[in-house]
Amino acid sequence: MKKKLPLAVIALGIAASVGFANAASHADPVTARMELMKTIGAQAKILGTIAKGEYDAAAVSAAVTTLHDAALQIPTAFETNATNAESEALPKIWEDFSGFTAKAEGLQAASMTAMNVTDAASLGAAMGEIGGACKACHSNYRK
Repeated sequence: MKKKLPLAVIALGIAASVGFANAASHADPVTARMELMKTIGAQAKILGTIAKGEYDAAAVSAAVTTLHDAALQIPTAFETNATNAESEALPKIWEDFSGFTAKAEGLQAASMTAMNVTDAASLGAAMGEIGGACKACHSNYRK
């Protein structure tokens, strides 16, 4: 039996989208990056929940679009070599910025593919690609 998408998950997506919209307005590039990455994580969580439950095309479209738009911002968000105590960014990002941006492009491509899903099964497969792209970057560039 499939479960309906809880309203809390939808609310989380809306809240994360607001965070994404406000991320660029932060004067602190580290805070802006962290908000951007939280947005990506929140959208991935929404998509994962949908993939395991009742498919909702509108919710998938909104989450994938937000995730993709955020993924496009990753290289620019990390141009400034700065961290703080809360940041999980490793110095390797700036030591190997071309490798880092290539990993970001992997997430961009995976999220673009997810824009074409039509059901829970194809969403599940797309989530495998998105998760793989996240892991590929986090394994090398995140504490």
